[in-house]
Amino acid sequence: LKMILQLGFPSLLTQGLTALVQIVLNNLMRVYGEASIYGSDMALSVYGMMMKVYQLAHSMFVGVSSAIQPINGYNFGAKNYQRVRQTYRLATGIAVVISAVWWLVYMVFSRQIAGLFVADNQLYFDCTQHCFRLYMMAFFLYGVHMTTASFFQGIGKPTRSLLVPLIRQGVLLIPLALVMSRLIGLDGALLAAPAADTVTCLLCVALARTEFRRWDEETPKTETAPAPTKEMNSSMKKELENHWAKDEISELYEKGVVSGISDTSLGLDDSVTRAQFASLIVRALDLDITSYKGEFKDVSNDDWYADQLQTAYDNNLLSGYDGNMSPNDNITREEMAAI
Repeated sequence: LKMILQLGFPSLLTQGLTALVQIVLNNLMRVYGEASIYGSDMALSVYGMMMKVYQLAHSMFVGVSSAIQPINGYNFGAKNYQRVRQTYRLATGIAVVISAVWWLVYMVFSRQIAGLFVADNQLYFDCTQHCFRLYMMAFFLYGVHMTTASFFQGIGKPTRSLLVPLIRQGVLLIPLALVMSRLIGLDGALLAAPAADTVTCLLCVALARTEFRRWDEETPKTETAPAPTKEMNSSMKKELENHWAKDEISELYEKGVVSGISDTSLGLDDSVTRAQFASLIVRALDLDITSYKGEFKDVSNDDWYADQLQTAYDNNLLSGYDGNMSPNDNITREEMAAI
């Protein structure tokens, strides 16, 4: 229940602050609209119409934000951080495109939009154009804060998700509208929105980058040096010539997984001992070699395979019998399959 409330509260706060913004802005339109050439009633009417048109764009951002939440939540839980990062960037890119399209509509077609509500009133058209161009000046950035809040909500970070609407509407938009309207009247109330959108966009970018950087620190990238290769001598190449497993043996030899029984022979038809096979597996898996601990009766510190057997034993690849490892016994197909 606590987690449900924590993750749901950012959405509740967003809706609550949106209502509070409407109350404050409506009152500012009434007070400072009366002091403008448009009058109180017209400023209120235009602002109300502008909010109805704004809801069309807002619904698209809600759709994008809702779509990414389960994707982010699932992949974040699986620690697939790269997929979460890609999803956030894709969603934010889509939101910015939507924002930019609506911004163009608001900037270019504001008078035509006004004509859908009021017929043949030039002053009303002028007021609509004026309000749209000021209030929606930075609307092309609007989608960023929507996808960022949803991103943090989806990965179970309610505090950061809560921070986005709180900063935009509670800390920036409402106080700026109150202060700027006292300084420059109606225009000040309208310009508070693009100022809040710009600062919030920068905040969202900083929050997302900080989160991604934290993931990178938790899962540091390591560069693995290429495995050294070694070349077979002419005797070994001749021995391997026309062999049915020539390609596979050559590749394993070059990678250092297998070696010859001497400097001139691969011992292709010889049997394989438990020690030899343990060494092969340890090299194939590139395991960190463990120093021999002297716990097997039939293995001494001086044996060439002592450390390899200890490594295989510590990694549960090989087990002994009554304190013996039987390193020089030929390994059976059954034992190889088990390993």
